[in-house]
Amino acid sequence: MKRFFRHLYTMSMLIAAVMAVGCEVEYLSDSNVITFDSEEYNVDGNGCEYTIYYDINGRRVPTPNVTTNVEWIKIKNVTDSQIELTIAENTERERRMAVITVATQDGKHKRSALLFQSVRRVEYFDIEVSNVLFNGCTVTYIPRTQMTYIANVVDIALFSQLQVATEEQFINLERDNYLKLAKAAGVTIEEYLTRSKLLLDKEQKLVYGSMQHTVKYLVYCYGIELEGESYKVTTPIQYTTVELPLPTFISVDFSVDVAVSKSSVANIVVEPKDWDGYYFMQIAPDTSLYYIPENTTTPELYSIKMLANYFYKRARTALMNGSTVESFLSGSCLKGRYSMDIQLEPSTKYMLVIFAVESQDGSIPVMRSVPYIHHIKK
Repeated sequence: MKRFFRHLYTMSMLIAAVMAVGCEVEYLSDSNVITFDSEEYNVDGNGCEYTIYYDINGRRVPTPNVTTNVEWIKIKNVTDSQIELTIAENTERERRMAVITVATQDGKHKRSALLFQSVRRVEYFDIEVSNVLFNGCTVTYIPRTQMTYIANVVDIALFSQLQVATEEQFINLERDNYLKLAKAAGVTIEEYLTRSKLLLDKEQKLVYGSMQHTVKYLVYCYGIELEGESYKVTTPIQYTTVELPLPTFISVDFSVDVAVSKSSVANIVVEPKDWDGYYFMQIAPDTSLYYIPENTTTPELYSIKMLANYFYKRARTALMNGSTVESFLSGSCLKGRYSMDIQLEPSTKYMLVIFAVESQDGSIPVMRSVPYIHHIKK
């Protein structure tokens, strides 16, 4: 479990680092053609589906050859950015190791990463995740024996924000936080946990909402015993992860007309077809992290997720700062036919990305259509 938390911490730090660099994309040198999101992976002993992310020098190349040196790992699927593995349960009495090797089809480049699997742990709970939507999911917690326990769902990015690398650190920080919140509310720790639907004592199905699409969450629970104004932990943390999908997209087309003058001023006219709601438009130079190469009309899933999260976080920040949904949409998005002029830099390429957006029942607005891409021709 300690290794699992270190892996969560490392993964969330990598995510934070990618977001921090913004538009400054650094391509790897030829000496490190193949790179992984981590040089070491740790999984629990119960068996699971697991994904390793990799990159081949930022280039589009044929799908590489992926192999492993053990029989308890099966290569399920390989794309140009990730390797999906099926890992069997560890029935041995000790931790075991595997080597995952990625090699280009021409055989010129090869790199390996280590994957460690812990001993199968004793199960105190069953956790069933269902009805996974873009903004929430349903979780059923099933204790195998009668006990009082804490159950919750957190964004994995929390581990880097709190610099948590072990199970013990996480439990102590969480307990300190609950005690402070209970004291501020003027109630006992038991009352606070019960009111917050964090304290359970039998099988319970909980519906979680207001979650962010494409974000990976840790669903977890652990047994406790209340002791006066605090509690002690009686079982290891049991967990699973869930990544929320993008919203279901609707079909929205856009008419885009761009005329560039001799002085490099672009007149842009956009008009949605069969869509009378709001849409979002962004102009991205080729120095931007969001720029998509020319001759691309439909972005790949990775780019769609980046754009969807960019818009979601922008909307969420505005609402947290006091904006209403309507004021955000009317101030940051467009409706109907729109025209604008923009001065272009002579040596820079530009693209437009446009997509429909919508708020359901007053919730945070989200992307509702596949982004439309238009590159400006000078």
